[in-house]
Amino acid sequence: MTAIAAEGLAKRFGEVQAVAGVSFEVVQGELFGFLGPNGAGKTTTINMLTGLARPDAGRIRIMGIDCTGKPKAAQHLIGVVPDESTLGAYGEIRAPKPPVGNSANYGNP
Repeated sequence: MTAIAAEGLAKRFGEVQAVAGVSFEVVQGELFGFLGPNGAGKTTTINMLTGLARPDAGRIRIMGIDCTGKPKAAQHLIGVVPDESTLGAYGEIRAPKPPVGNSANYGNP
């Protein structure tokens, strides 16, 4: 089964084309790496897949759910581990304190 399908994703911020025609598919159980140079649109693409940004064009399916126009439909299936630079917003997080701050991005308390 296809876990993630991105078809022709595009996102623009003013004059900057951050993502242009990104398409890929990840099959359930497959290990997938999303690599590229700084400014290539990796974070913007991930933000679109997780519903934190809406694509200007293209289609997103997560576990068969078309979540392009309704990203909350598949957010319960998605887990995101933010990179180091994002963790600074929550201060220093230690093992006894779970990093719950990111749930606020999805409208959860």
